[in-house]
Amino acid sequence: MKNILVIESPFQLISGIQYCIKNNLTLVDVIFIETGVFENNKQVYSLFDKILEVYDSMSLHLYAIKRGANKVSFLINLFLYLYRVKNGKYSKLIVGDVRSPYTRLFIHNIEYHLLTLVDDGIALINSVTQVDDLNVQFKVFKKWRLKLFDKYLYPLLINPKVLVFTILPYKVLKEASKSLTLDSYEENSFIPLHLNQFKNEKSDSAGKYYDLVIIGGAIVETGMVSESLYINKISSAVKKLKKKKDLKILYVKHRRESDTKVNTISTSLDCEIECFDLPLELVFLQGHVVSSNIITFTSAALYSLYKMSIPSKYYFIQLNTEELSLQSALSVSRMTNLFSDFAEGI
Repeated sequence: MKNILVIESPFQLISGIQYCIKNNLTLVDVIFIETGVFENNKQVYSLFDKILEVYDSMSLHLYAIKRGANKVSFLINLFLYLYRVKNGKYSKLIVGDVRSPYTRLFIHNIEYHLLTLVDDGIALINSVTQVDDLNVQFKVFKKWRLKLFDKYLYPLLINPKVLVFTILPYKVLKEASKSLTLDSYEENSFIPLHLNQFKNEKSDSAGKYYDLVIIGGAIVETGMVSESLYINKISSAVKKLKKKKDLKILYVKHRRESDTKVNTISTSLDCEIECFDLPLELVFLQGHVVSSNIITFTSAALYSLYKMSIPSKYYFIQLNTEELSLQSALSVSRMTNLFSDFAEGI
């Protein structure tokens, strides 16, 4: 029986594929809902091509719901795909972000026996807080929705069985969801059957060395902090690490970061900027980038690189949670508590 994976980002894709491999799920339909962000879409397509090369024993099919300038066309395309898979028989439904209204459409309309949430970094922590709310209809049409849609398009889920598959420790997710049980948690440990297969794809040339790699984040674009605070915090952290030595710095741009902000960072820090076609974990794993120091604000990539035993010193930039919204403060505090086990706060 087939399985269906609904994703919106590259890390959701690789996490979903890792889950399928670990559980011997070889027949997978991947539904990619384009986000409208060019770098995000580019990374997903590049990663899917690489996955086809590495995991050639799997039967994978990618169905992209393209988001063009015409929103009506996008919605029509979305509902056509939804109709296409609505009556399909799927053993498991795997999703990357349960908060997405588009993902919710699939959750509410596909017959499956188990709903699996896979990694998307800090977003997963926010997602599991809503596991208890899956029985509540998502109000896509708000006050204008019709009873017809309620009855036929958004049937209620009744006590869905939910599994969380993640690199994050159980204790972190347990803090975020009162309903999470040991039976609904499965660790993604990056065992050889997963990412290590990509080691065979290493470049013949030596990787490019940097004294410091900064993993960027979209916390400005999502409204968590101001741009000035973000840049000042990075500049301050770099000064502390520099001491008396000039550093060769690489800033890894998040696919959702604005070019204006990143250009300002490039100028102020005199650093190189990269937005890779593949997730950063694979870039390091394949040896394309080597660094003695890695730092970030809240990116879960810091934790996954540590779990993959990438040799480096790890740091995280501390934020004053009192200046954040309640939800943002909780998410940041959970990630920084996790980072504190292996990285130094600056």
